[in-house]
Amino acid sequence: EAAAAIRAAAPRQVLVELCGARYGQVLMTAVMGLPVRPPPRVDLLGNIHGGLLGHEFALILKAAREVGAAVVPVDRPQAAIRSRVGQLLWHPKLLQGLLRYGSHSLLRRDSASATRDAEAFREELEKCCPAAYRVLVEERSTCMAHEIRSAATPKEEVFVVCGAPVCASLAQALRRPPPENAADGVARLARR
Repeated sequence: EAAAAIRAAAPRQVLVELCGARYGQVLMTAVMGLPVRPPPRVDLLGNIHGGLLGHEFALILKAAREVGAAVVPVDRPQAAIRSRVGQLLWHPKLLQGLLRYGSHSLLRRDSASATRDAEAFREELEKCCPAAYRVLVEERSTCMAHEIRSAATPKEEVFVVCGAPVCASLAQALRRPPPENAADGVARLARR
């Protein structure tokens, strides 16, 4: 869906829910002509953390290149996300909630429709593991909104491509005017 929309609108920029390192990995795989595969099922955070998966991004990258759009990663570094989740989920009950959501997400991923089931996935994560929801959705949406505002070319059409769990939260964060101390708040999140 996203690739078709990019081809139809031909935006100047495509801002993607990937960190710089993950973007580099996928780009290198695409340049080398290697097949892009989903992360192994045992990599729970790699599957559910909400960023675009490599095999999903390859189509978006191809569409952006076809229309001459710049691709800009705007997500928090994956290592920081994993570290933050580790800080908050040290208790077995919290980790159990994340595993429950991971099972739910992986079992329904192939049959899910992004437009139909996005809110259900987000609600399930919030219900099963509020601590992971805070990091994977709320904090990341705040960071990405700041990055999008910084990276987007003023007065040009840009596309933001993100995963279903963060879509509504990111849209809401972008609709709010940035607070006066937004850079300080993002810096505090980055230090966590």
